[in-house]
Amino acid sequence: MEELDQHVTKIVASERQLREAIRLFFEQRDSVPIFTLCAAAHQVLQDICKEKDINGHMGTEFISEQYKKPWVCAIKGAAAFFKHADRDPEGVKIFNSQLTHFVIMDSISMYHALIGDIFIELEVFKTWFFMRYPGMLKINSDDSGSDTNDFVEVIRSLDVTYKDYHIFRKLISEKSPWQVS
Repeated sequence: MEELDQHVTKIVASERQLREAIRLFFEQRDSVPIFTLCAAAHQVLQDICKEKDINGHMGTEFISEQYKKPWVCAIKGAAAFFKHADRDPEGVKIFNSQLTHFVIMDSISMYHALIGDIFIELEVFKTWFFMRYPGMLKINSDDSGSDTNDFVEVIRSLDVTYKDYHIFRKLISEKSPWQVS
C-alpha cells in the first residue's frame, strides 16, 4: 500500500517530475501536462543551482549564440502562461510542444551539475535530443555528453531515428523506482 506521508526533498521531487515527464514524452502523451511537469522540475533545479552558484545551459557558453534567445523564451514564457491566470484569465497561447525538449535538456544539465550523475530517463532523453537537434549544443570534453555522443552513434548504427519513440520507450521501460505496484 502507498505511504500517504512521504518525506521528499526538492531534488527528489524534481527527479520524479523529470522521470515522469520523460516517460510521458516518449509515450507521446499530452504535451501541456508534460511541459508543466518538466517546467516545475526545471524551476526547482534552477532555484537550487542559483543558491549554489551553478549554471544550467540557459544563457551560458554552452548554447550556440543563435539559440540563446529562443532557449530563454522557451523556458520562461510557456511556464508562466500555464502556471498563472491572474493577469490574463482569458489568455490564449500558441504552444509549440518543442519547447518541452529544451526545458528537459536544461533540467538535465542542472541535475547533472548538482548531483554529478544522471538516471536512465535523462540519458535516453539526451540521446534523443542530440539525434533530434544535431550540433545545437556545444559539448565540453569534461561534460557527460561524451558518453551520450557514443550512445547516439550506437543508436544511429541500428538505423534508429529520433522519430522512433517506441525504441526510446523500450530503453526506459524498466519500472521506475517511484511507481507503486
